[in-house]
Amino acid sequence: MQVNRIFSGTLLAMLAFCGSSLSSLSAQAEDRTGRGFGNQRKSCPVNIRIINAASPNSPTSVDLYVNNRRVVANVPFRQVSEYISVNAGELDVSIKQAGTTTELGSRIFIAPPNAAYTIGITGPIPGPTGQTLFNNSPFVIPEDLSIPNPGKFRGRWYRFSETNAVIDFRATKVVSGVLQENLPDAMRITVLTPKTVITYPELDAGVYNFNPVGVGSNSPLVNDASLPPVVVQVLNATVAAGTIFDVIALGNSLGTNPNTLTLTTATTRVLAPNARGCTRFSL
Repeated sequence: MQVNRIFSGTLLAMLAFCGSSLSSLSAQAEDRTGRGFGNQRKSCPVNIRIINAASPNSPTSVDLYVNNRRVVANVPFRQVSEYISVNAGELDVSIKQAGTTTELGSRIFIAPPNAAYTIGITGPIPGPTGQTLFNNSPFVIPEDLSIPNPGKFRGRWYRFSETNAVIDFRATKVVSGVLQENLPDAMRITVLTPKTVITYPELDAGVYNFNPVGVGSNSPLVNDASLPPVVVQVLNATVAAGTIFDVIALGNSLGTNPNTLTLTTATTRVLAPNARGCTRFSL
């Protein structure tokens, strides 16, 4: 009987140790796979999207992989995907040529619950030192998806074109079909350097023109290499209240062959958070 009791006690101790070790290993695995954030992991995912500004001289569509799983497929050059949700934690992000295993770039970073990021795959020009997370392609840009104030919209300028020129970006309001050139700019960001992302202030909902201009100038840039020449701008964009309206410069610089410089936009309509505080979008 004494031998049995000793054996039983030893077996229970071994089982307790194994259980503790397995729990520790499980917790480590959760951290690596994006589920190590305690109660927060059960409430909110991470929202992520991709801007395809890769290789202006040989443009290609791309796929986005997160932790070895394809989450976005076939995003054309100069386009932006919708946000998609993934588990929080360590994200191993890979951008591949669409439909192939050819990797164009990759990043690994930690993403907390309810965070949002834009992945920007671009050409070789780097960003300035000191940018958040990374200063060369692929860029990882943290995003703010909180709701704008009532009657307002906001957004960001993404300078992802392959040019070292320093420029301004401006937004001008259009009222009753008439551009308000004689009024102060609704918004102007000055001396914008390459591969930077700048948040512009909230604006009243309405119709706007958005364009890059020379420093201190009001004249939009013109793509003279196109036949006929094309003004680089977004015209008469109706922007609703409660939206995040992003404007992205993509492609080669003016005068470069092939000339692919253009602007594209991305609109995200944010809804009130759900009962757990998670970000929601209107589809």
